[in-house]
Amino acid sequence: MLAFLIAASLALLIAEPEADWREGLPPEHRERIEAMLSGDEDPFQADLAAWRFGDEDERAAFEAVDAAAREAHRIEFARRQSERGLPDGATTMGCPPVALMAVGAARHAASLGQNADEQMRHAARMDVAYEQWRSDYANIDGLADGQGQSWSRYRDLSQATDDPLLRELFERVARDQFTRITSGQHAQQAFPDDPDLHEALARRIFLEVCRVDFDNTAWLKGIVEERGWFTNSADGENAPEAAWLIAQHADHDTNFQRHVLDLLEPLATAGEVSGQNYAYLSDRIAMNLARPQRFGTQGSCLEDGRWGPRPIADEDAVDELRARYGLEPLSDYVDRFNEMGVCG
Repeated sequence: MLAFLIAASLALLIAEPEADWREGLPPEHRERIEAMLSGDEDPFQADLAAWRFGDEDERAAFEAVDAAAREAHRIEFARRQSERGLPDGATTMGCPPVALMAVGAARHAASLGQNADEQMRHAARMDVAYEQWRSDYANIDGLADGQGQSWSRYRDLSQATDDPLLRELFERVARDQFTRITSGQHAQQAFPDDPDLHEALARRIFLEVCRVDFDNTAWLKGIVEERGWFTNSADGENAPEAAWLIAQHADHDTNFQRHVLDLLEPLATAGEVSGQNYAYLSDRIAMNLARPQRFGTQGSCLEDGRWGPRPIADEDAVDELRARYGLEPLSDYVDRFNEMGVCG
């Protein structure tokens, strides 16, 4: 959805604490990086305006460390993957460390404009648009628009149930869907003719997407440990679907996703959860682990401009497997994506 360039200087600080590249940063920026690392500043609440630069010399000094920060991020990412037991080439689709994202979003916002005055004007416009989105997000329960969109469906489910657990589950998924759907929509509406501001605002909003993912994953892990997975017979058909969405977006915690997949397999066979949900999570984990997928649900845009599935473990048996879990034939699935114009 977003073409993130997380070339954040924070990564080098994590990977090489003794590195001297920080000497090239304005002191206040170096202090903010250290504050986020130490926990003294919450990256989700970071004042992005503090990362803007007063003159061209300050901005040039910060940009001078960009190449080193990119390499440091690569090294740090590889280290984290190794610690988690993931193979070479594995690339999770989930959020990176939050502080990295906050610095990356701030740097992108700080780079807008040809000079300091223009940068500040653009940044002020972005601030206004961001606060408009924040207002909608804070008042999601009272928003009238969005009918027919998934976030409003889960919001309505939350408001309709008397069960406290289900109410929280549906509310959490409503916010998951709202942040994902409206991040791009709001940025496009705010800056339809300015791709740089559009991208900067979308990155900033995406911080909230990741905050929701982290919070929802931690919450669901606790619930599953305490009472097991949600089922159709015990909780209604909407609850397993909602919980699956949280697990599907927990790419930053692949071990938890694999645990959920183990729980879903017998439940899918018993009709207690959607077989399709099991298939989608199975393939998503496979992509995260750089392995061939089983069902062909995950794909990308090809050189010819069409959408196609990523590598499949057994192409000859894929349609039989898909049918077993309630999925349409792979060719129909691919055609549907291309009719939607996802790559055009």
